[in-house]
Amino acid sequence: AALPWEFLYDAQQGEFISLMRECPMVRYIELSQPVTALESKPPLKILGMISSPDDLPKLNIEHEKQRIENALTRLIEQGLVQLTWLEGDTWRDLQKAMRGGPWHVFHFIGHGGFDKEADEGVLAFADEQGHSQPMRASDLARLLGDHNSLRMVFLNACEGGRGSQYDIFSSSASILVRRGLPAVLAMQYAISDRASIEFSRSFYEALADGLPVDAAVSEGRKATSLATPDTLEWVTPVLYLHAQDGMLFHLPSSPRLERRTGSRPAPNDREIAKILDPLYTQGLDAMWKQDWSRAIDCFQQIVDFHPGYLNAANKLEDAQRQLALAQEHETSPLEITPPDKPVQVAIRTAPQKQTDRQPASLPRWLPWLAGALAVC
Repeated sequence: AALPWEFLYDAQQGEFISLMRECPMVRYIELSQPVTALESKPPLKILGMISSPDDLPKLNIEHEKQRIENALTRLIEQGLVQLTWLEGDTWRDLQKAMRGGPWHVFHFIGHGGFDKEADEGVLAFADEQGHSQPMRASDLARLLGDHNSLRMVFLNACEGGRGSQYDIFSSSASILVRRGLPAVLAMQYAISDRASIEFSRSFYEALADGLPVDAAVSEGRKATSLATPDTLEWVTPVLYLHAQDGMLFHLPSSPRLERRTGSRPAPNDREIAKILDPLYTQGLDAMWKQDWSRAIDCFQQIVDFHPGYLNAANKLEDAQRQLALAQEHETSPLEITPPDKPVQVAIRTAPQKQTDRQPASLPRWLPWLAGALAVC
């Protein structure tokens, strides 16, 4: 397609479909092998790999690591996520790491492309001398496909979601899913640091909260659209999915150190859960619907009653931050710089036939697409 599906627009509601929680935008690939959610206890174990061969544009490895770590700081501190960086950038290093684990998510950062002769996507690994060694998606699937606990691959590489015009399932992401991986998240275009951090943070937070992966991607897109309001970078991530309901994990909440104040006797855990669980669920529902004021009210009541309950304090901070971003986006004035000289515009109209049909309206964002489709 000339434009990605993520640009589908609902003119009646005045919103992009992929930003609406009722209709998460995924590329679903139906296979004969069923996928069930993995029963696992926190933390969610992420294996990170950065590949930066000497003969390709050099990546700032420490900066790339810091970017992901900043996005996951809260989840790591809460014991919900464990991030491990792979030492080395060869396929042998990855093969050795995959024998360890167990790993739940493989997060790759590096260069990518599309091999027109092989008609499939490729990633740039390094060889023993540090030079680039193209790794076809089918070969990467061979390394990752039989790791039973692995539920998702995050490809932060250019053109990870690009396929050929002859085979829509020839991209790196779709090939990995066809080989049995439940979900692959890839990038259609280059993405800025700010957008990448915002998307990764909100995506992994939603995944650790137990949301389906397609809903987590929607959360990441929404956060990116609010944090970078003057761009269309929220359209860059694309999700290829094999898990029919989007559920990759069943992760119970991790234990937290509780801090109680006051002189009255503290209620036991069952009484606390009975009181606060419904309010916590209402807060999550409000965040899902982007009703930030109601979410703040729910989580504030929880924190006032029990400051250490689950991750309510962090959710309160998130809701306050999202409300501030939304208000800033609504109140920011549009700055228009007038031209130095008067501009004359001639408009020629052709006579139109009278018809009972109403003309289709084009969304106002259509002229922006030329700038959004720059592929790295």
